[in-house]
Amino acid sequence: MNPTIADAKKALGFSRNAQLARFLGVARQSFTGRSDDEPMPDGWCWRAARRRPELFTPSTAPADDLGTTKGAVMRRFFLTNDTSLAVLLQLPREHVEALGDGDQLPDSPHLRALLSQPAPVAAEQGSDDPDASRIVPVESA
Repeated sequence: MNPTIADAKKALGFSRNAQLARFLGVARQSFTGRSDDEPMPDGWCWRAARRRPELFTPSTAPADDLGTTKGAVMRRFFLTNDTSLAVLLQLPREHVEALGDGDQLPDSPHLRALLSQPAPVAAEQGSDDPDASRIVPVESA
């Protein structure tokens, strides 16, 4: 669940919406009509976690959990719905909606990059073409 605007301001030591807007890199008019008790939008949570991960990254997952279940990834990135997760993982929305919260997400380089997990080492295949290393792309006007 996303933190409220009031929780974010308290964690950062801010008292005004303009300070939080400056921290997030959004226009201060973005706060017009928003209550301090409202949860922050997903995009704002991402920006906050990128700038201050020690304050905004949830630490609810156990150390041995790789975080590759749907629920764990949604909690880690403060996502509130399946559509946001589908956009993040670049997967079809229907595929993500069909998964349960405890189901493992399909392994992909994009997911590993998000979770900062190293890619599995693949056996390097040699090229059959001896000139492959000499061929370069040609730019044309």
